[in-house]
Amino acid sequence: MMQFEPTKDPAADILLSFYEFGIPRTPKTKDKTIKYHEIIGGNLKEEVVAMLKTGTQQRRLLVQGLTYAGTTPNPQNVIGSVNAYLPSVWKIQKSLQASKDTLIKLQKPLLFTWHSVLTPPGEDNTLTQSVFIFEVSMIIVVRALSHYNAAQIEVQRALQNQNNVSNMNAMFKNAVTELRNGAGVLDFVAKYLQNWKKPPKNPLPEVNRRILVGLQNYFLCQAQRILTAKAIMDKQYVIVPQLLGGLQQRYSTCINYLKSGQQIVPDIVQECVLMVHVCESFAHRYAASNLRDKIDSGKIVDDLETNFGNSVAHVIVANSKFNINWSGLGNIRKRYEGKCSQVKQILVEMETEFQETNAGVYFGPVDMEEATLPTR
Repeated sequence: MMQFEPTKDPAADILLSFYEFGIPRTPKTKDKTIKYHEIIGGNLKEEVVAMLKTGTQQRRLLVQGLTYAGTTPNPQNVIGSVNAYLPSVWKIQKSLQASKDTLIKLQKPLLFTWHSVLTPPGEDNTLTQSVFIFEVSMIIVVRALSHYNAAQIEVQRALQNQNNVSNMNAMFKNAVTELRNGAGVLDFVAKYLQNWKKPPKNPLPEVNRRILVGLQNYFLCQAQRILTAKAIMDKQYVIVPQLLGGLQQRYSTCINYLKSGQQIVPDIVQECVLMVHVCESFAHRYAASNLRDKIDSGKIVDDLETNFGNSVAHVIVANSKFNINWSGLGNIRKRYEGKCSQVKQILVEMETEFQETNAGVYFGPVDMEEATLPTR
């Protein structure tokens, strides 16, 4: 699990936490290796043969990059490999589609095999198909997940540069851009998959349209989490409740798509459910703080009793919504429980302080020097 430098606010740390996606893989074994120039034959022109060899080489480089020495691949290198291979695979697909009246023929079956990273543990995570739409979709999903992983690295770099605000802000901006790019790529794949005339009954989650729409929203949630955490770090609390409200709604959309059919790795859905509660709690917490700041600074001078009461109500709701049941959350618990415990302590202290202040507003001692005694 990637280690992050903490901020000064555990709420920001929670929002900046990332689920770690793996990258789908395709076999490197000799019998599974795709060699277009050996599979696709016939009376081919030299430029066609060259195109097939180029496609073979580019796919080989992509596959090697996904499994390089058993290490985690560099996301930017993977994105570059996908971008290099994709034009070739488009050309090969179009050549085969136009081959009815030509001498192009297959020397042996052209089969694409991919291993999923979204399939739940214990379930078959491998699918083999003979259609290019499967190959194209999988490599584009590889690119989308690599954008997400690149964003995670940028956030880690940003937190290591907290003493250099300019650099930190630039890295946060890069992370948000990567996530939005990844969401856009997933949107493209989800629409492209409508062209699959006979998809398998049990596709990999990576080529399930509803799952991809859910992940697209998940990526956008992660981008808004960064923006919200940045506002908290900058103490721009006024905009935080609104950001959290939008984030809570989008997580509900994620859950709707990710739980609507095919099962995926449970951690992703569990995180969405957790974040719905976290966002609601945080929204009330910062709404309470905003009210108290306005009262303390003199921006609110009328109806103080009601506004004090509202601030207390907000922090009570924030505290109650943060009573998290960790049972069954597994890896999600490992990532979040420590920081959530810190936030819970803050909320308990806030509620105690606000209640005491509120009691003073309603039931404070009378200043006898200012009191006018009744007369007969």
